[in-house]
Amino acid sequence: MKRKETIINKIAKVLLTVLCCFVFVVPTLSSQALAEVKKEAAHVVLTPVPDTPLSYDAATQTITIAGVCNTDEIYAYTHEGGEAVNAITLRFAASSVIETRQYNPSGGAQPDQAKGPFANTGLHTIVADADARVSFVGTEAQPQPTLFAFFYKCAELASIDGLSSWDVSNVTGNFCMANMFQDCAQLKTLDGLASWDISSVRGSYCFASLFFRCTGLVSLDALSAWNVSGVTGSHCMSSMFYKCSALTSLNGLSNWNVSSVTSDFCMESMFDGCSSLTSLDGLAAWNTHNVNGSYCMMNLFANCTALTSLDGISSWDVANVHGIYCMSYMFRNCNQLASVDGLSAWNNSLACSSANGVTGFFYGCSALASITLGGSSGFLLSDDMNLLDTAYWWPVDVQDEPVAVNTDRLIEESASEAPISLRWQMCTSGKESPMLPADNPSITWP
Repeated sequence: MKRKETIINKIAKVLLTVLCCFVFVVPTLSSQALAEVKKEAAHVVLTPVPDTPLSYDAATQTITIAGVCNTDEIYAYTHEGGEAVNAITLRFAASSVIETRQYNPSGGAQPDQAKGPFANTGLHTIVADADARVSFVGTEAQPQPTLFAFFYKCAELASIDGLSSWDVSNVTGNFCMANMFQDCAQLKTLDGLASWDISSVRGSYCFASLFFRCTGLVSLDALSAWNVSGVTGSHCMSSMFYKCSALTSLNGLSNWNVSSVTSDFCMESMFDGCSSLTSLDGLAAWNTHNVNGSYCMMNLFANCTALTSLDGISSWDVANVHGIYCMSYMFRNCNQLASVDGLSAWNNSLACSSANGVTGFFYGCSALASITLGGSSGFLLSDDMNLLDTAYWWPVDVQDEPVAVNTDRLIEESASEAPISLRWQMCTSGKESPMLPADNPSITWP
């Protein structure tokens, strides 16, 4: 009997052990399995988009950016056989961060090599969702984000309202916005840029060719609140609005503080080819006191063929402008200018003392009837200007009353001893005769 009880007890212990294993081990294993199932479920539910934040809707030809990506990925997606090569609309959704990896040159700008993420694409429109926010970061090799040539040669781009979602407050450094909208010929307004904080933008070429050949652009009013007070560096504003041939006014730039703009080529060709401008009144308040450097104002208003008055820049302080070719060809081919009285108070003696500082200053100004210049001024006039033979000239002694000097008399007296009241220091080129317009302009000197 006892033997049977012992056997029964042993069996009971075994069953109890098995039961304990069932209670404590099996639930633990089941929890682990359940956790794996939940993990897989979470993976499916929480990441409904592919690994890349780029997507494309072929029906609407819309590329959407929503998340973290870099410019190499965007470039491949929009250029190198990617889905979005035929995109006409760019949409920003939710919060996005774009790491800029495109080429940033150390020498002259070469936008064709930049691989701007949307360069040379057929984009028409840029839009953004109401909650979209786009920021930019650099790389370890190039910590400062750059927007160099981002929309270069987007010839069909007409609306950029979606760029209002961009935070560009940390964009800075050489070339950081150079050639960004070059040859965007369909752009008429820049409303999408009105809220941009560009206060960090500075460096060589930072704004160079920014709106180069935007031939459809009719207004710059959206740029009126831009804080450009820190912009400086060689070529910093060179060719910025080159051949924006539909612009009729520069009033949108009237509040710009350009007091830091200086260095070689800083304003070279800035408004060259703005052939619809009739006045420069929008630039009246510009502080140009610090502008200097080789080529700094060369071709600044060249080929502004509708310009009739220079009164808008009469108060410019150009006393410090100097450097080789600093003011050369500044008003080249402004063939509607009948008078340059607006420059009568300019003191550009430093420019005139620079090598070729004012060469071709009035080249091609075929409507010019007279020149009235202040007692501190002096110009290198040449046959290229259709005014005088190549000569540095300025009065050594200035009379108290204005004296009109006919160009023929000036030329004649340059070869002889001039009266003390009109003693001119001349450095003629040795050419026999100057090329003068049909109506020889007179030069009036206070």
